Amino acid sequence: MRQIRFKARAKKTKEWVEGYYATIHAPRYGGENELIGFDKFPAILHDDLLTPGHNVCGHWTDIYPQTLCQQTDMEDADGMPIWEHDTVRATSIDHPDTHFDGEVVWMQTCFAVEDETGHHTPLCQLRAQYNITVTGNKFEGV
Repeated sequence: MRQIRFKARAKKTKEWVEGYYATIHAPRYGGENELIGFDKFPAILHDDLLTPGHNVCGHWTDIYPQTLCQQTDMEDADGMPIWEHDTVRATSIDHPDTHFDGEVVWMQTCFAVEDETGHHTPLCQLRAQYNITVTGNKFEGV
């Protein structure tokens, strides 16, 4: 079973962080260290510090949930990972002058590229006839 990775913008730095997504339940304390409840916030286990074979925990980063993107497990023509909500250019392998732009979206059973007209083409099928190049992400300005 594959491990599903995500990326999102960190609230503190607005930089992209990658890792594993969860909703954290953090204790909230009142006066004299009295537990008064729990806060829930979306976070990513930022795993850049994890070392294979060691029990070192990464660190949790508070994120903007609207910027959450799932990794597709596919790479573009330049070897860059393709993420949900990436903007891409699809260039025909047989006719390099033919191309279209779109956004990578999740369509119930697979990732697809949604073009300007709203048409969806499964990403795995598109890659057979087109070179896919990541051009950005719809949340770049967030």
